Amino acid sequence: YREPKYKNGTLVFPRSTCPSRHAFERGAIVLEAGAAPVISACKGAKRYLLLPVGAPHGILVEERHLKTRK
Repeated sequence: YREPKYKNGTLVFPRSTCPSRHAFERGAIVLEAGAAPVISACKGAKRYLLLPVGAPHGILVEERHLKTRK
């Protein structure tokens, strides 16, 4: 129930543990935080709707698979 770690419009990148990291290696923009219900019983399971750079469709990724760059 806590606030999303990444706000809408934030540029995020996949962690090395992300199962779909090849879909957005160049980064993605957060379209909606908490877009879908939580399905995993783990820390960082909040799901985000992301729009990968250069892609026409969005993908759903869990918060634990995302990071930002400095």
